[in-house]
Amino acid sequence: MLRPFKIFASALTNMWRNKSTTFFALVSVTASLIILGIVFALILNINAIGTAAKGQFDAVVAFIDEEQNESDIADMVKDILENPYVDDIQYETKEQAMENLKERWGEKAYLLEGFSENPLPRSIIVYVKDIQYSNYVVELLENYEGVEDVRSHEDVVQKLLAVTHTIRNAASILIFILIGVSVILINNAIAMAVASRAKEISIMKFIGAKDWYIRWPFFLEGILIGVIGAGIAYLVVFYGYHYIYDIAQDKFFVILSSHLVSPLELQADILYLFMVVGACVGALGAMFSTRKPLRR
Repeated sequence: MLRPFKIFASALTNMWRNKSTTFFALVSVTASLIILGIVFALILNINAIGTAAKGQFDAVVAFIDEEQNESDIADMVKDILENPYVDDIQYETKEQAMENLKERWGEKAYLLEGFSENPLPRSIIVYVKDIQYSNYVVELLENYEGVEDVRSHEDVVQKLLAVTHTIRNAASILIFILIGVSVILINNAIAMAVASRAKEISIMKFIGAKDWYIRWPFFLEGILIGVIGAGIAYLVVFYGYHYIYDIAQDKFFVILSSHLVSPLELQADILYLFMVVGACVGALGAMFSTRKPLRR
């Protein structure tokens, strides 16, 4: 029976004998997985921001002019609430807006203490009965006197979904090409190892060795190339993302960073994804490279 240690040692020996082809195969696998990791992180974060926006998806916010008095605002609220497409309405004062902002900022709320005056406007938050009525409600609010601006989250979410779709499609094509190149390079690296041991393989087949017995060291070599490439890619993506995430925690990006996926949340998913894809790519390359020689 072929011992695990002997299989592992044989795989490492083959990799060392064909250092150049192994190196290029390793670089290709690593590059493919780094791109996969970047795209994966982007999509997760875009989805997280989109989910956060969807929490307010049914709300349209109208910002009120500073000169508008409270009596006029009360009449406006009463009139809007009578609209059949409006489910509920909430009036937010400047003070309430500031308190809500501090709550969202959490530990970074102290950054808001430096304002001598509250810069936030008063607003009316209108909840529509169905998202399909959002555009109608936006037009309705824009016609009221004293409304400075109207914001709807529908456009934001639609743009995020469009960006996600574009990134996913472009990256899928690139990843597919790079993984294909990785399989070919791993195939070449292992094919050279098979060729260098052609005489030994012939003797083993002559004395009755099974194909699986001969194939295992080469199969493990492919998996090792894939797993090592996955490990390198994981370190690059995880620590690179950690660095970017820390920058996003800066006070200038605090609102955005509150919706980003933390590195610790990303860690396990990226590691599992990379190891599975890396091992599968390596195994596939090894399978192709050993099929023909063992038929002879």
